[in-house]
Amino acid sequence: MAGAGQIDIVVIHRTDRLSRKVAHLLSLEEEFSKAGVEVHCVLGNYEDGDVARLVKTIRSACAEYEIAILSERAKRSKRQKPRDGSSNRRLLSVNPHRVGS
Repeated sequence: MAGAGQIDIVVIHRTDRLSRKVAHLLSLEEEFSKAGVEVHCVLGNYEDGDVARLVKTIRSACAEYEIAILSERAKRSKRQKPRDGSSNRRLLSVNPHRVGS
């Protein structure tokens, strides 16, 4: 779409909303730039330049790291539950007095 000239501007809340992977973010920005598409961030709109590119890259790397940490914690919790005797299953409680009413 961007390459076909159908998009003029992309508005995002923050750069990590566009992509949480540094390589993907930089790739998207390069594609948008080649297609003449402007990218505007609601929070932290960056000017063109080396410092802005550095800050965007650092923030994107932090977002990528945050996702990796959250994912690892979720996996660890899922592995730990059976060891603790807890279950991932939810119990369904039925009031016998209300069944069929």
